[in-house]
Amino acid sequence: MSKLTQESKVASQEKKSYPVYFYLIALAIPVVFFVLLEFSLRVADYGEVTPYWEPLSPDFPDYLVLNSEISKKYFNNLNNGPTPWPDPFLKVKTGRTFRIFVLGESSAAGYPYDLNATFSQEIERRLTLLYPGWNIEIVNTGMSAISSYTLLDLTDPIIEQKPDAILIYTGHNEYYGALGVGSSVSIGNMRWIVKWTLKLEQYRTVQLVRSFLGWLMSVGADEMEAKTGTLMEQMVKEQSIPFRSSLYETGLSQFRGNMSDILSKFRDAGIPVILSRLVSNLKDQPPFISEQVDSLPAANDVFLQAQKTLLTDSVKAKSEFMRARELDLLRFRASEDFNTIISDLGREFNCTVVQADSLFAAKSQYGIVGNSMMVDHLHPIASGYRLLGEEFTRILLAQKLVPPVEPKSFSQFELNQLADRAFPLTNLDSLIAYYKIKKLRMSWPFVKKSPDSGLRLDPENKNDPADVLAVKVVNGQLGWEEAHVELAKIYERFPDGKEKAIKQWRVLWALFRFNDSPVRMIAQLLINRGDFNEAYPYLLRLKEMTNDAFSNKWVAIIVLAKGNAPQSIPFFEQAYEKEPNDTQMLYNYAGALMIQKNNLKALEIIEACLKIDPNFPDAESVKSQILASLKVGK
Repeated sequence: MSKLTQESKVASQEKKSYPVYFYLIALAIPVVFFVLLEFSLRVADYGEVTPYWEPLSPDFPDYLVLNSEISKKYFNNLNNGPTPWPDPFLKVKTGRTFRIFVLGESSAAGYPYDLNATFSQEIERRLTLLYPGWNIEIVNTGMSAISSYTLLDLTDPIIEQKPDAILIYTGHNEYYGALGVGSSVSIGNMRWIVKWTLKLEQYRTVQLVRSFLGWLMSVGADEMEAKTGTLMEQMVKEQSIPFRSSLYETGLSQFRGNMSDILSKFRDAGIPVILSRLVSNLKDQPPFISEQVDSLPAANDVFLQAQKTLLTDSVKAKSEFMRARELDLLRFRASEDFNTIISDLGREFNCTVVQADSLFAAKSQYGIVGNSMMVDHLHPIASGYRLLGEEFTRILLAQKLVPPVEPKSFSQFELNQLADRAFPLTNLDSLIAYYKIKKLRMSWPFVKKSPDSGLRLDPENKNDPADVLAVKVVNGQLGWEEAHVELAKIYERFPDGKEKAIKQWRVLWALFRFNDSPVRMIAQLLINRGDFNEAYPYLLRLKEMTNDAFSNKWVAIIVLAKGNAPQSIPFFEQAYEKEPNDTQMLYNYAGALMIQKNNLKALEIIEACLKIDPNFPDAESVKSQILASLKVGK
């Protein structure tokens, strides 16, 4: 080797030899960059960290609900993501609280009836009847248009709330729900990337990158146009996902992986889980998109054949209807593969699985689920949700996933009757559901294209105030709660409308147990029509909530009317302390004191009554009786 070559080699080696701090600096540059970027984004107030739970309201800080803004975490490139119902639970779980969380999508959330017809509410009604004295909390976290990624993200925060059991009904949204493999709200199909992105969502840098990726994925005329449609329409990016295609299989893999992670976490935390198979409309829902793909037939051809077969062979027809659903290129209904995965997971993790598809089939003509049990392609009718609630309750009882005491003794018939009586669905709720489905069926994918200007419905019966208010709710002109209040007040104006008004208030009370207005109005209406015994439990609840003059006065008067003057006195005392100028209260208070032979105090009270209203009926007579008793006493 020449001297020149050797010198060149030595020089080259010397060039490649750097001090350690050089490498440390090289590694530190990107770290410093991202730290500075994160700091800058926070200073600029870019993005936000949304906590999973928030107080029910400033008036009820001891109760938590799922954060009303939580959907922003999963729908960061949509302006109108779904909002969870405020289903409250105690911030600090007491010893006599039994708590169950429900996870799922729009079917778990009770669409189109929403919270007052969910299967979770049916469970809560039944367990409350069976376990009086216990605080039964069935907390529904269901939201429309989410996928199993959202459920996985909620799992750790739910475990922190110490649930006694978990109920899961999910799977229909795995392709088009948020972060699904065919969704417009996506950050790719690699599950580990999506999972880590959700974990790191608290960092503003991650939020920035995710927003940028969301923007990139939305670029293009078709996608931008879709974002002006319904939520269903906005969520779909890949309209055609052929059966057994690579994207189809990725969706199955995503579901299996996420559900395995969810069940592993609950198993490790020692929390029992009940799963449910999925049900959808087979007989009366034609395929949304039908095309022949490779060697597979077109979905609509199979569906039409199933309709013909039904005339002679219902068992074979059911198989063909299921095949038509599997071949539907638009995957708004979960295929049978999802039910297979759910059943397999139940065996793997030792979870009981509700056979929802069999339950619904048993209630359906020919044993094939159709419009008699479903309002659309996959959402049950109100009685269908109740059927699910009954079955979940049966399994909870059978597996002793209930409070650790003996339940109250009811026959099944008695329990069903009491649950029926407490079912909080009114004519207004049914009409709201009807118009929601009507609006849905006038939009894509039930029609080829949603109206460009959006849909504004008109009431079909303008003479029915419930019909008019229902349309206002569906058109977004009025809130659900406000509509019930307005309708109740309309009914109150008519002599024969009091019972209808009470029903509206009862619905509000069933769902908003922490708002004293519904229970106050129910009690007042019952008192006005003379149903004092029926009003009594509402008054006790109102007293527990507010301890106000009204509740104390009427509890005292009813207790006195039952012949228990000594027990009524403390309630009269509290009513007097809070509202000393109520002449009706003063008159009855004086009467109770007379019975107790506390005539001096009785005289003081009746004179206060007469001072306010010298003509109060019979007050002078009562005063005369008191004075006579005092003279006799002397």
